[in-house]
Amino acid sequence: MTDFMHRCLDHTSSSGIQPEVSQAHNKIRTISNRNNKGREGSDVSTQAARQDRTDHRGGVVLLTGPATSAQEVTGDISKYVTPFFWSWAPGEEPSCLERKCMTLRRPRTLRPVRGARERAHLRYLDPDKQERRVAAVAAGEVCFEDALPVRTFSSYAGQWHTPGKYWAASTDRVLGYESFLESKWMKLLDFDADVAAFSAQPFLIEGEDEEGLWVHTPDLFVRRRDGSALVVDVKHDERIGAPAVVQQARRTEELCERIGWDYAMVGEPAPLRWATVAWLAGYRRPLQAGNPLAAPLLQLARTPVQIGRLVSFQPVPELARAVVYHLMWHHKLAFDVTRPLRDHTTVRTASRGREA
Repeated sequence: MTDFMHRCLDHTSSSGIQPEVSQAHNKIRTISNRNNKGREGSDVSTQAARQDRTDHRGGVVLLTGPATSAQEVTGDISKYVTPFFWSWAPGEEPSCLERKCMTLRRPRTLRPVRGARERAHLRYLDPDKQERRVAAVAAGEVCFEDALPVRTFSSYAGQWHTPGKYWAASTDRVLGYESFLESKWMKLLDFDADVAAFSAQPFLIEGEDEEGLWVHTPDLFVRRRDGSALVVDVKHDERIGAPAVVQQARRTEELCERIGWDYAMVGEPAPLRWATVAWLAGYRRPLQAGNPLAAPLLQLARTPVQIGRLVSFQPVPELARAVVYHLMWHHKLAFDVTRPLRDHTTVRTASRGREA
């Protein structure tokens, strides 16, 4: 015990150990000397070998806690130990207490945990109103475009936002929205020819990262016609740069990237595009009285023609105009959406379109 402790203390003093433990070291020396009083001196050649030929082989513990008696040191030493280095002469075996000290505590190293549990899950309601929970790694297989909203929208006097309902022509579903800005993006997505379906408040994300636990409900989930997916959060322009919103967007985007989805945070849409889409949205519903005019109008528009001229070929131009706007919404009449919608806007029969 004495030789072992002295080796630790000598190595400590030469390695620059903090001075605040020197008091404990001195007490350990005193206890060790008292404990070994009357013991025969060790072999001089062995001591020289220990000093001149040392073999560093691993980690050891230093007794650095306050010790008041030899019994405390030789008994329960768990509260007096600190990881450090040890050495002994070649061919010499450490005592039982030395072994206990050398293996009592080991430095901890952070390692990746194999087979760790998934730290992100998505909760959603299926079309049968059954609550489901799926790990993020398997979320790509779920048809969230068919999911029901995971939360309801309250309506009360004096509220700042404008909740409501929107009928989507692309899916023939009524979807709820929390704000007028969200309803704008529903119309824009409903008009987009590349969008097959979309849902509102599709799932609740329960995630965990280095910053802690977090939850978030995205505003929209979009399924494109090519099978890819897009998750959309709708925020007012003045809020997009807020730290909490930026953090939320970053976390959601990282999760979507892991799943294989695209992510976008959007604010106010481009005014010109919104004005055009908002106008045409009024004609998105199925045709009734004007349905017989659809085929003749598409035939006349095989060559590019202005809207005003196209409707003038019909006995009731105003009824034909409503049919033209309906066909434009469903992309059966193609036009330049980046330019203002006017009577002289040129349209032509599209090679493909959606079901009206």
